[in-house]
Amino acid sequence: MVVKKLVSTLLMLLHYTSTCLICCLFKHHVMELDDSQRVAVSHLYGPLQVKAGPGSGKTRVIVGKVVALVEQGVSQDSILCMTFTDKAADEMRRRLHEKGVGDVWVGTMHALCLEILKSNSITTSISDDTIIFGEMARLAWCYRNIESLNIDEDVINLSRSLQKTCLKILNAIRLAKREMISDEDLEMHIKDNDAPQLKELLKVYRAYDKYKLEKNLIDYEDMVVMTVKYLEQDSQMLKYYGEKFRYVLVDEFQDNNYAQFMLASLLATSDNITVVGDEDQSIMGFQGAFGGIFEEFTDRYKNQNSVMLTQNYRCSDNISAVSTQLLKADAATKLKDMHVTKGEGEPVMVVAAFNEEAEHQFVADTIKGLDVSSKSIAILCRTNLQCQKFAETLRYNGIPTTLAGIGNILHNTLVAQIISLLKIANSPHTSGLEISHILKIDGIYEHNIRALNTKARY
Repeated sequence: MVVKKLVSTLLMLLHYTSTCLICCLFKHHVMELDDSQRVAVSHLYGPLQVKAGPGSGKTRVIVGKVVALVEQGVSQDSILCMTFTDKAADEMRRRLHEKGVGDVWVGTMHALCLEILKSNSITTSISDDTIIFGEMARLAWCYRNIESLNIDEDVINLSRSLQKTCLKILNAIRLAKREMISDEDLEMHIKDNDAPQLKELLKVYRAYDKYKLEKNLIDYEDMVVMTVKYLEQDSQMLKYYGEKFRYVLVDEFQDNNYAQFMLASLLATSDNITVVGDEDQSIMGFQGAFGGIFEEFTDRYKNQNSVMLTQNYRCSDNISAVSTQLLKADAATKLKDMHVTKGEGEPVMVVAAFNEEAEHQFVADTIKGLDVSSKSIAILCRTNLQCQKFAETLRYNGIPTTLAGIGNILHNTLVAQIISLLKIANSPHTSGLEISHILKIDGIYEHNIRALNTKARY
């Protein structure tokens, strides 16, 4: 009896200590917030839209709100934080852990969807044996099968480049799924409209889905679409997950597509949903990010509150002014009244070089004239190829240079060719894409490769 009482007392003490720790951390955290961040963090219940400019502390707001909810007695495992990338999820977990919060569900939407689908495998048919259908595998499937689908070449124009055609078709299927457009929806549209390209697309769409079903494959679009449909069709499971996750927070909201927005809205059955993002920073528009997602949120949640984060902690005043001038050129952009905290900073220099080589040499000469270590200098380029050309010029000028993120030997053209040859040797019957790459390197034209593919089938 004495032992039981002692254990009970210890458990109560541990709970009290943990609660006190979180309370102290929360009070300290609130003191670190600016006025607009504090307003966002203090809005604990109901739908909230936080529009945040660059460097305004979006992640700090999400972390602060989670800590505030826990401080109010909300169970940590009833809070769902959805991020756009695994890296962002890791960063958020780290920050929450620093605040004494470790049991909140933090991850990408795809990770959450896969967990839901696998947990209900009897209904969804998605299990641990299901294989994720990656980008290269999808392209290889299309490359091998597109001609057997009797695509109308006059409509799709296969003769130009089979690889480019496959990429365009797969991208169209991806975008359709992200907009929750099924093959039945496409068929209905084709019946009501003269759409020959969609008719050809529908052939590939259905063959693609059939292949995945036969081979127990799932792609990233399927993960979200299947989860949305599953929750819409099973009210009991929707209720279960709605009660499990009483509070839903979505980071980088501007990069979500329509299907992902549907998922977040479904899970937030109690309307305790917070979305944080900046419509001017969307980097996924070319992959189907929903352009009017903030407006859709406002339409769906009539009682939503909106907070604008107005302090820019990242940029100097000069950089902020230049970015504002650039955004003014877009009439559709609603400029934010951001306040910079870093001071005026160095002036922004705009240089129009005569050609690419002159641009590279100008940068090299400028760096040599600076009295700083080359380690403290960064050059940002739009493509990896531009980075490589800059690096060549800098090294020629004796400037130590490191290529960030593209130094992998596997990205080398010659190494990639060797890997293709090894794949062909290992599995010649399933290496159509690799064979095509090698043949093109040897000067065999696309239409000849297609003719060989056709002959090989018969």
